[in-house]
Amino acid sequence: MSSKANKKVEEYVTVVLVPGAKGSVRRFSIRKKFLRLFSAAGIGVAVLTGFLAYQYVDMAGRVWELEGLRKETKSQKLQVQSFTMSLGDMDRQLMRLKDLDLKIRRMAGISGTDRAAQLVGIGGSPQTPPEAALAALANEGRSASGGLPEPVEKEIKEMQETASRQEVSFQRLIEYFETRRSLMAATPSGWPVRGWTTSGYGNRPSPFHDKKIEFHQGIDIAAQTGVPVLATADGIVSFVGENAGYGRYVVIDHGYGYRTLYGHNSRLTVSEGQFVRRGQKVAHVGSTGSTTGPHLHYEVYVNNLPVNPKKFIN
Repeated sequence: MSSKANKKVEEYVTVVLVPGAKGSVRRFSIRKKFLRLFSAAGIGVAVLTGFLAYQYVDMAGRVWELEGLRKETKSQKLQVQSFTMSLGDMDRQLMRLKDLDLKIRRMAGISGTDRAAQLVGIGGSPQTPPEAALAALANEGRSASGGLPEPVEKEIKEMQETASRQEVSFQRLIEYFETRRSLMAATPSGWPVRGWTTSGYGNRPSPFHDKKIEFHQGIDIAAQTGVPVLATADGIVSFVGENAGYGRYVVIDHGYGYRTLYGHNSRLTVSEGQFVRRGQKVAHVGSTGSTTGPHLHYEVYVNNLPVNPKKFIN
């Protein structure tokens, strides 16, 4: 009898509930194996709840991060679109520069066969104008490599090439105009002294020998002794000296094949090797050398051949 009672105690757990001082005591028994099942179930539920809570927190973090990336991507896309619109403005500016380049060349009479003029083109190509690149942005966003979309990268590359060619073209225009300016500065122009022409260029009767015809290589301009003689173009003084024919005279080498001579002066005010500007005083009118009175003998040479100075004075 005692062995059966011990066995019964081991198999059940008695739970006593005391609701209060006036309440009746309640008792009920639970088998141990059910208690173990309930405990295991409770632990399982707790573990599962913890796992689900962790997954929820992790997923919430990922969703937050994804939302942040979406906002960043949207902001970057707007920036790229704005950048693309700026590229469009730059492209149109390059087109205007190209038109200006061509207009300047036409005004200057520069041949259209200039290599730089042929190479200068419009930024971008007909297949990928800025508007097409902008449309591509709306559909593609950023490229797979994380850089700019391919149409934009292509547009930038083409604009860089166009800008380089335009720079070369403008540089050649600058060189052309600098050469033209230098040529104009080196070309004799205007009167070397104010006065009146007493003897022109070409054959004339000799003022020193009756009935003799001689070739006069310049023109004679009568003026009072001491009147300043001015250089008619920029150049380097190549000779300062005196002889029986020209008297005291100055020769200026202007470059580009131009050379001028100023003779019969009373006094010279420059020295050999000196650089002079157009309008700079180089001598004073006189009557030295073979002359009948005070005047300036003025000669112009082109490629070592004498030409009529009147062509340059007028």
